[in-house]
Amino acid sequence: MVPAVAFDTLRFSETLVKGGFLPPQAKAVAEAFFDAAGQELATKSDIAAVKTDIAAVKTDIAHLEAATKNDSAAVKNDIARLEAATKNDITAVKNDIARLEAVTKNDSAAVKSDIARLEAATKNDIAAVKSDIARLEAATKNDIAAVKSDIAAVKTDIAHLEAATKTDIARLEAAVKTDIARLEVATKADIARLEAATKADIAHLAAATKNDIARLEAVTKADIARLEAVTRAEVAVIKADIARLEAVTKAEMKGMESRIVIKVGVMLTGLVSLAAGVLVWAA
Repeated sequence: MVPAVAFDTLRFSETLVKGGFLPPQAKAVAEAFFDAAGQELATKSDIAAVKTDIAAVKTDIAHLEAATKNDSAAVKNDIARLEAATKNDITAVKNDIARLEAVTKNDSAAVKSDIARLEAATKNDIAAVKSDIARLEAATKNDIAAVKSDIAAVKTDIAHLEAATKTDIARLEAAVKTDIARLEVATKADIARLEAATKADIAHLAAATKNDIARLEAVTKADIARLEAVTRAEVAVIKADIARLEAVTKAEMKGMESRIVIKVGVMLTGLVSLAAGVLVWAA
């Protein structure tokens, strides 16, 4: 570490002014020189330390160069191996391509043969289909003729049914009219019989009702008389019971009074004895 040097900026600036500098210029130069002189300067020990660091860096660079050379040799060896392997792979691929080309040629011939067979089979199938279509057309024509015949038969049946239906309707209408006439006659007779029977029933009911009312009136009067007699007897019995209860109650009251008097006397006697004992004890 360099010790700080005493520096007179005023004297330095005055010297500069005397030498021809303007005062502001002289002052600025003096201050700049003072700042520069006041900074720390490198010593011999600092320079030696820097040299040591530089030597260490050079050593590291040498090690790196040696390692790089070794790595470069290894990379070259790897590249050589990869080139050899690639050449072998290329040769194998070429062989595979040759085999595939041969197989493809064989397959192409087989495919062409299959196509020829399929074309022949297709032609045969087309011929068979055409034959089937012809047979179907012939069968369809026959079926159409049969259907037309069936339609004609159905029309004939419908005509027969219509004629038969008209005849049946006429017969049914006549039968219905006959039945209605018979029902009307029978209904009138039934109504007359019902009216006669109803009148007779009403007369019987009226007579029976009068008889029932008379019987009920007689029975009611007799029942009322019996009830009155029974009621009087029951009232007499009740009065007798009340009299007996009153007599019994009076006797019981007298007995209770006598018993109460006896009990009170006994209690008073006991109290007197107790009081006497207390007095004796107190004395």
